[in-house]
Amino acid sequence: GYNSEGESVLVDAINEPSEPVVVVGMSERAGIVLPELPEQPEVPTPSAPTSLVATQSAAGIMLTWQSSGSCTGYKVYRKVTSDSNYSELKILMGQQNTILEDRNVLASETYSYYVKAFNVPNDNLLDREEWASSFVYSLPSNTVVCQAPSLPSPITSLETYAQGTNVELRWSC
Repeated sequence: GYNSEGESVLVDAINEPSEPVVVVGMSERAGIVLPELPEQPEVPTPSAPTSLVATQSAAGIMLTWQSSGSCTGYKVYRKVTSDSNYSELKILMGQQNTILEDRNVLASETYSYYVKAFNVPNDNLLDREEWASSFVYSLPSNTVVCQAPSLPSPITSLETYAQGTNVELRWSC
């Protein structure tokens, strides 16, 4: 340990010290020279995805694009036309995973999208934030704009007919 003047003081595990000390253990790495870690191989920057296309689907907006070649996966970004910034929509793992249906859309709202390919330098990272922050990204794909499908018209009448244990519903659009 060390006394208030910074001098070394021997401290044992049985006898209480006669004056206050600061004990520094191995976890603080005091005075320990760590061996140099091996240099991590450089992770290649993937090429940008190409030919991003957005089309209306029955449940939302379908996105498709061409693979950028060798990559770990893709990150898809989205914004509503009224927003100034894009936000992350989805991370897709796998080079061939080039289709995404965005079902979390509001009827008749217009959305913009772009995609970036990424590579992961170290797949042994356990913390999601640390893992995602280690991605090496491509340039963005082309940007596409698409309007979400509108909702169907509401029904104008609803009638019920009961016959025994059966119930029949009839409505008009």
